[in-house]
Amino acid sequence: MRQLWNLRYDVQAAFYMDGLYSATGILPHSFVWIVVETEAPFGVAIYRMGYADLEVAQADIANGAAKYVECTASGEWPGYSTEVQEIKLPPWARAARRETIQEF
Repeated sequence: MRQLWNLRYDVQAAFYMDGLYSATGILPHSFVWIVVETEAPFGVAIYRMGYADLEVAQADIANGAAKYVECTASGEWPGYSTEVQEIKLPPWARAARRETIQEF
């Protein structure tokens, strides 16, 4: 599930389903991934996502398209800040550091 979200496979699936609908007029009720491991024994799993969850991805696509139109019109594109920003260690790293320091 984490990889689905991190790699935005839901958005990919929504694009495929929109393309299928545009070409055929058919809107399937779900999207199926067949996943195969890259190393032996090459396990296989099948995952299905229903249309209700894919609607979230379609909203992301619509928001992205609107942002693209806005940026194209204004000539201003989001990017990194030009200001100096403070950065901190993540909590898990700070905890690991405290454990190491206590050993001395």
